[in-house]
Amino acid sequence: MSSFIRHGDLMLKCDGCGEIILLYKDQTDRLLIHDYIHEHGWKTIKRGMKWENICPDCLKALKEQKRNTWLKQEVSDG
Repeated sequence: MSSFIRHGDLMLKCDGCGEIILLYKDQTDRLLIHDYIHEHGWKTIKRGMKWENICPDCLKALKEQKRNTWLKQEVSDG
């Protein structure tokens, strides 16, 4: 999970695109990270043994990629 504290501020990094955002200034309560993720359309997913944070844009792209893979499979099976 790519959340961290930098200079006393809570930061969050998307493991899809690498974007880093400032969540809360002068705050070190990591529980706020989970609130932010749920309130702003982010998703935490497990890939293998690692948990990753995915921003809404990357989540949309991931869903589209899965949809396209499924469609290609349907066409090749049909």
